[in-house]
Amino acid sequence: MRRLLMVLKVQYHDGKFDYVSDSALAKLIHKNAIKRFYRPSEAKWTVVGIDPVRGWGGRYTGPERRQSI
Repeated sequence: MRRLLMVLKVQYHDGKFDYVSDSALAKLIHKNAIKRFYRPSEAKWTVVGIDPVRGWGGRYTGPERRQSI
């Protein structure tokens, strides 16, 4: 099965914009190479270091909210 390529808009610290794959986005976030990226699902910009980013920010200790199938 082929994986769909997700492309996201990012803004670098120098103000330039680009489109990157979701795997490249994770690397850019880890290297602190981008200022923000656009989340189409939320129709808003996510600012790295301020807004929550999946996989970053510690462990969730609240109740389980995901439904099991």
